[in-house]
Amino acid sequence: MSTQGRGLGFWDGAWQIARKDTLVHLRTRRLLIIGGFYVISFLGLALLFAVFFREFFSGFYDRLSGEAFYISKANAVMAIYLFMPLIGASSLLQLLGIIFGYDAVVREHEDKSLFLILSKPVSRESFIAGKFLGSILSIGAIFIVLGAATYLLVALVVGEMPSPGDAIRYFLGLGFILMGLFALSAMALFFSSWVKTTGMSLTVSLLVWILVLFAISTGGDIYRGVNEEVGADDPVYLLTQYINPTIAAKSGMHFILNLDALAEAGVPLGAIALASSGINLDPLVGFLWLVAWVVVFLGGTIVVVRNRNFE
Repeated sequence: MSTQGRGLGFWDGAWQIARKDTLVHLRTRRLLIIGGFYVISFLGLALLFAVFFREFFSGFYDRLSGEAFYISKANAVMAIYLFMPLIGASSLLQLLGIIFGYDAVVREHEDKSLFLILSKPVSRESFIAGKFLGSILSIGAIFIVLGAATYLLVALVVGEMPSPGDAIRYFLGLGFILMGLFALSAMALFFSSWVKTTGMSLTVSLLVWILVLFAISTGGDIYRGVNEEVGADDPVYLLTQYINPTIAAKSGMHFILNLDALAEAGVPLGAIALASSGINLDPLVGFLWLVAWVVVFLGGTIVVVRNRNFE
């Protein structure tokens, strides 16, 4: 039974739940183990990319920036590291969103703590908003600090500090990846609201992300590849790319490399070894798709929780 209209207001109730969940995340082994793994792997691989770039691609980079448009070396390294096909770090980072959302509701149900929470003056709507807020606060705390530290270390390795403008563009691009995490966290939260076990919630979330969404995006690539008349602006092809939050987040590459300025300067973007889908996507449309994912799945979760009998 919803308690909306009694006790705590919507935002007060949501904040209480978010604060509790954030503290739980910070105290659990999950954050320590998974967060530690991401910190070590993210930093380590980024630095390897920076060394590799410095040793083998500096000549190409100098010709590229000298002929057309200057880009900070740290931006070039991070764009390649984050968005390279298959092994790009942005795809692996999306897993954080699922990890911090898949058990948000079902865990409370399994532990029988959900009955206590809903018996307090906290509405079901506040409960879901707080759960989502707690997840994204935990994710954001790791991601923003890690992204900033990595950028600084990469700049030191390549021997050049980025300009203020390039630093701003980098963090704008990083924001797209973070929005992709939020979108997948909202999706995992939705599945967590209607399944009966944490294992099932994790399984369904991973299957939808890995099999369904990537199958649709890959199908779009195949559709474009076998039809010569289909270009990068084909609406069917673009739909198959934007519908996947992991792919939509790649539109943030436009900011990190300032691709519009590169294109205007006549740089052949095909020479840059990055995911072609990121080059084709419009960042504004990509961002709106990510926001839509959050709104749809968060709204869907509220509908499920409001109507579900948790007895």
